[in-house]
Amino acid sequence: MVKVGTYNGCPTLSLPNGNYQFTFGLQKAKLIVEHFDDILEFVHGQTLDPTPTEVPFVIPVEYEPEKRSLAQWIVHNGGVKESTLPGEMRDLITGEQSKRAKGIPPGFLNNKRGRGLDEIVDEANSDNWQIRDESHLLEMLEAEQREAYSL
Repeated sequence: MVKVGTYNGCPTLSLPNGNYQFTFGLQKAKLIVEHFDDILEFVHGQTLDPTPTEVPFVIPVEYEPEKRSLAQWIVHNGGVKESTLPGEMRDLITGEQSKRAKGIPPGFLNNKRGRGLDEIVDEANSDNWQIRDESHLLEMLEAEQREAYSL
C-alpha cells in the first residue's frame, strides 16, 4: 500500500518494496514525473547481463586527507553518536529548526555507525590530527564552523 507521510515537515511518499518501504520526497517525485518516459525506457531495456558498454565508467574520487576538514574526516570515519555531544554543541551542529548548520557535512551525526567523542579523539590522533581531548575536539569543530559562517 502506498503511504503519504512527512519527514522533518516535508511531504514523502512510501512505496511497498518487499519487507520494507521505498520512501522519497517531493523533489525526487517531481524529478521522476519529469523523466518518467526515460525511466520506462530504462526499465524495459534492461537485461540481466549488461555488457560493459552499457555501464558508464565512473572515475573514483581519491581520498585526500590533507584537503578534508575535521568534520569531513569524522564523517569519513563513521560520524558521531548524537547522544555523546554536549547540548550546546548539538545545537550548534544541528542549527536552527533541525536543519544542519553550515559547515557541517551530511552524515556527521550518525546514530547507527557513529562513535563517542573519546573514540573519535583516539582515532583522529592515530591519523595525525593532534587533538588533546574531547574539549579540544569540540573547540576545533566550533572554529571550523565559525570559519564556514564567515565565508
